[in-house]
Order: sequence, then C-alpha cells, then structure tokens
Amino acid sequence: MSLKQILHNCIKAQSGGMLSRDMAEHITKRSGYAISNGERRLRPSNSPGIETIFNGKDHIVGYKMRPDYDKLEGKI
Repeated sequence: MSLKQILHNCIKAQSGGMLSRDMAEHITKRSGYAISNGERRLRPSNSPGIETIFNGKDHIVGYKMRPDYDKLEGKI
C-alpha cells in the first residue's frame, strides 16, 4: 500500500475525519518514509480530497477529509 493510501485511510478512520500533524508524522516515520514525503502526499495538489488545517499563525496543525472526498479523489 502506498504512503498516500495509508495516510488517507488513517484520516478516514479518525472520528471526525481529522488527523493531527504529529500523528501524520508518526505514521509516515513508522511506514519508513521521510516526514517531507508524508507532507507532500497530503498537499492539495496531490490529495484534492484532503483539506489542510492551519492555526492562526498559518502553521499546519492537521488534515481532514473534505465532504466531497470521493468525488475529488476520483472514486465515484
């Protein structure tokens, strides 16, 4: 399974469909990839069905599924 699919599955499995940045980093490292690779897989250009959540200072704090995830990811 690809890193992108692993991260998407983890986001889907979370209640509320949100995954913290720390947890995304942990999953990426545990899967044997560099943190930058995980961040790249969750960018809007690579994962249109995933929304990046920012805090007030424009730092990434997490990721969540968009309501139209299946349509954006081409699964419909």
